[in-house]
Parts: sequence; structure tokens; C-alpha cells
Amino acid sequence: MRIELGPVAEGFISTVEGVLTRIEEAIEALLPTLQGEKLRKCETSLLKLRRAKQGLYGFTLVVKDLRGVSALVGSDERKVSKKEIEALKTV
Repeated sequence: MRIELGPVAEGFISTVEGVLTRIEEAIEALLPTLQGEKLRKCETSLLKLRRAKQGLYGFTLVVKDLRGVSALVGSDERKVSKKEIEALKTV
């Protein structure tokens, strides 16, 4: 699955689960407008997303950020310094 945001897309702060939930909600909103193969593919994607959120389906999340302001924080989580926050505001 590939998600591409437009040039005026809003930024957001989230967890990986939160990203999956946003995708899930977007697909659910589209379902009533789809038919045939597109509907089947979206339903399959929803099943995979739901299984992934439960830890039953492996996946890789790739974030391509041309401005360089995104980050994925793992188990070595730390607080962001004031200097790092200020650097984000200037990008």
C-alpha cells in the first residue's frame, strides 16, 4: 500500500498505530463510493490494516520526508531538546 500526501496536507504527530488508524478511516470513508475490483482491494487492505494493528500482520512503514522534519521513535525514546524544537520551527 502506498499513501502520498498532497502539497497542502496537514502535518500531524502520531504513533505507528495512529498512522494505521488514519489510513483505516480514510479507506472506510471511500468504501461506499467503490465497486468491483477497487472495492475488493480496499476491503483486503482494511483486513490487513486491522491485523497489523493487532500485531498479526507484519509490515514496514516507510516515511519519506523531503523537508526532514519527521521521526519515528522506538524503544530508546528520549525527550526532545529545546534546541531541536526550535530547529523544527524554522523548517
